[in-house]
Amino acid sequence: MDVTSFTILVWLGGLAAGLLGSLTGLGGGVVIVPLLTLIFGVDREYDRLQATMVAGRIRGVKGVVNNLTVDWDRGYGDGALMSKIVDRMNSDFVLASVKDKIKVAVDQGRVTLTGTVYNWGERREADRVASETPGVRSIDNRLEVPGYKYAWSDGH
Repeated sequence: MDVTSFTILVWLGGLAAGLLGSLTGLGGGVVIVPLLTLIFGVDREYDRLQATMVAGRIRGVKGVVNNLTVDWDRGYGDGALMSKIVDRMNSDFVLASVKDKIKVAVDQGRVTLTGTVYNWGERREADRVASETPGVRSIDNRLEVPGYKYAWSDGH
């Protein structure tokens, strides 16, 4: 989308938000923020999932259909995205003792975590750190905790 189209779209959205806000007594931001998010998408899978969770908690909402797109290609090549995830893991206190045991692979914004960690907390933290990194489209967490069997390690 070029700058002119973007400007016109934001201006029209702001006008509609102001009109709707004045008619309903809501602030314009209540309308414009969701409008812009729906139009332009989000840059993290975490944000897409959070939107579903937040919308589902609103009183009276019986179901949520989340069609938000994750714009994983906002200047994040696979190599840059992998480096960003590794940097975030290296600076994470919970992952300090296992940071060298976690391997990160990225293919078109889809992240695969492999390796062995000591406990389930480290496994969840690695998943959280990767999923909250801007540009991540999805996570395939194949980190293993010793003492448990995994379908992917048995060749299934």
